[in-house]
Amino acid sequence: MIGNSDIQLQRVTRCVDLRREIGDKIGMASALRNMGGALGGFVSGNEEPLHKWLEALKLSREIGDKRNIAWNCYMVSVYWQFAGELEKSLPYRQEAFALASEIREQTVYDQCKMSDAIDLILLDADYDRARTILAEAYPPNSPKDLRVMLDSTAQIYLASVALDYVKLRQETLRINQIAKNFRSKLAPWTFILRLFFSSRMGSSNRQPNGWAAMSKLPLTA
Repeated sequence: MIGNSDIQLQRVTRCVDLRREIGDKIGMASALRNMGGALGGFVSGNEEPLHKWLEALKLSREIGDKRNIAWNCYMVSVYWQFAGELEKSLPYRQEAFALASEIREQTVYDQCKMSDAIDLILLDADYDRARTILAEAYPPNSPKDLRVMLDSTAQIYLASVALDYVKLRQETLRINQIAKNFRSKLAPWTFILRLFFSSRMGSSNRQPNGWAAMSKLPLTA
């Protein structure tokens, strides 16, 4: 997910085409998952990544590849979570978590926990428990993988609720840097404002509809 997305997309596209040509379903499932990331992932502002992950998930199920099933279930889940569609998100996350626990896929396991932490912040206002989960799932000096985006999202929520403007500025700078590496139509500040307002709406109504409502606003560059 993190890196020069244009170069990554070119490479992954070639890889997918090659895997299709030789009939390598395992390789194609992995390449399609990577293509979803290269297309902007769950902050892309469109459904292209979702379609790639669903195709990869279908292939993974056909060949019984539990690791790829876990990964693609999680990617579909986090896409729907960031779209504000919790009912669509949860079944995929639950399946991803169960498989990750079974096969000891630590990264997917940690990502599921971090998504749980975001839900705790949004829906239950259980900030202390969310902080504990985040610290366990993404401790200091961890690799800058997908978890950095989840962590920054959660930290922006927490800083907004606490009115901690120093922390909010730090996380804003971090998410700005992350956004540069995504093929996203979401400008960093637009994204942050959506997170802030959706957290208020979601916590008051116990429904994650904030993202969905805010997503209808015009996007700015």
